[in-house]
Amino acid sequence: MDSLAKQIIGAIGIVAFLLASWYFQRDKIDVVMTERDAMEKSLASKVAYQNCLQEHAYSGDVEACEPLEEKMKTDAEEYVKIHTETSKALNLPE
Repeated sequence: MDSLAKQIIGAIGIVAFLLASWYFQRDKIDVVMTERDAMEKSLASKVAYQNCLQEHAYSGDVEACEPLEEKMKTDAEEYVKIHTETSKALNLPE
């Protein structure tokens, strides 16, 4: 076999290895992406709540932010739940 054929076979082997690695890791990738999405949602609701508090701080109408506070708490609880599931799925310490 000439050098070019060996390089082609090597490249095919590398691509096959990468595809197999991805195939067997895709469940873990999905779990991590789900956790990332939950974290982003939790942080976004926290920022929205903080912005609302800043907007209403001088007027004293912080009661207007109560729905955002509840959403922030709910999103944070959901993130903690998903993080716990992720840790178990990936065999990580909580």
